[in-house]
Amino acid sequence: MVRWRVGHATHIGSRSSNADSYRFGSHITGRAVFAVADGIGSKPGAAEAARIAARTTISAAVATGTAMQALLEASHHLDLEQPGGSFGDTVMVVAVMSPATTPGTVSWDIAWVGDCRAYLLDADGLRQLTHDHTKGQRLRDAGIDELTAARFDNIVLTSVRNAINDPAGIGTASVTSKGHQRLLLVSDGVSKPLPDDMIECALTEFSNPKECARALVELGVLDDRADNATALVVDTIIAS
Repeated sequence: MVRWRVGHATHIGSRSSNADSYRFGSHITGRAVFAVADGIGSKPGAAEAARIAARTTISAAVATGTAMQALLEASHHLDLEQPGGSFGDTVMVVAVMSPATTPGTVSWDIAWVGDCRAYLLDADGLRQLTHDHTKGQRLRDAGIDELTAARFDNIVLTSVRNAINDPAGIGTASVTSKGHQRLLLVSDGVSKPLPDDMIECALTEFSNPKECARALVELGVLDDRADNATALVVDTIIAS
């Protein structure tokens, strides 16, 4: 049997409003769903788009069991629920946790658009499960130097609103892991300012997921120009 506990934190940073959103939920089958969304831009429509996407994704993933289908459902709902006539948009990562067929293992189904990230810490160490959909990352992948690529990290190439018309643009990953493990979902307000070794240090140092999420967010907003920052930390507990 697999149980889980979750901790979460969010901070406005230096912005005038917080356009990040997060949700989680579970199903009687043992399936659990977690999502972090980051509204694009600072207009009210961005925050509302993130809330719609996170809410819709959780209910859809609980029903379907697949992260990609849930993200597509969120894209569909953004078209149905254009907030106040504003065409808000958002990036997002969603993770579906299911007990695997092998005892003591957990399967993770991940889908994302934009630059929200998922990390997994288990016996093999820290792994980034997502790959940023940004112009900056595309330049890195093409061999362009870091100084040049970093200037374009704020340009996202995929989003929830566009996913329904370009499902091939949705990133997906699947991983099965054994034993106790910790999943981290974050907006770029955490992942951009913090290097992987600092993220891994926080994930290993704080045993309580809520304290861990709070520490990551607090580190993410230390800069005077800090973005909205959100972290959702999930611990799996393998019952014998």
